[in-house]
Amino acid sequence: GNTAGGGGAIFLEGGEGSSTLDSCRFNGNSASDGGAIFLYTVALASIDGCGFEENLALELGGALFTFEAKTTITGETTFDCNEASGGGAIWNEGGNIGISGGKFTNNVAFGGGGIVVESASSTVTSSLFDQNAALFAGGGAIAYLSNLDTQVNAINDTVFKNNTSLDPSEPSDDVLDVDAVFFGD
Repeated sequence: GNTAGGGGAIFLEGGEGSSTLDSCRFNGNSASDGGAIFLYTVALASIDGCGFEENLALELGGALFTFEAKTTITGETTFDCNEASGGGAIWNEGGNIGISGGKFTNNVAFGGGGIVVESASSTVTSSLFDQNAALFAGGGAIAYLSNLDTQVNAINDTVFKNNTSLDPSEPSDDVLDVDAVFFGD
């Protein structure tokens, strides 16, 4: 794996164009933020059919950190055994993220075991969250922080099972159109 201050493998900043990652593998990378990838004010980043395994962020986003970026994750992209202080797999701040067909397993963080969405909008569809853990606070699978009235977070056709948090939060008012199945959470 690679080591860096931001984005252990990839740091992408700005631009009006789009970037696409297709069928890539990110294993054992580490950084302060974004263990594998750090996206900063990117117009559009598409991640399709990629795998993120055993990446580490000392701070935020074990596999992926996004700041004011529009990000789409599709094609059964997997996030397994990633670790961070916040957002074991993903930390999304101030941007929009859409996830379809994602698989989040065994990710760990002090807060937000699978994903943290802060001051941002998100859509999670046809995904799986299994055995993710928040060791201190926030959702074992997904934590929503500081969301504003103008932001929408939706979960549809998604399975949550065996996720844990030592401080389970109340369900967020920001979660709309929830069509999900929960097991052992």
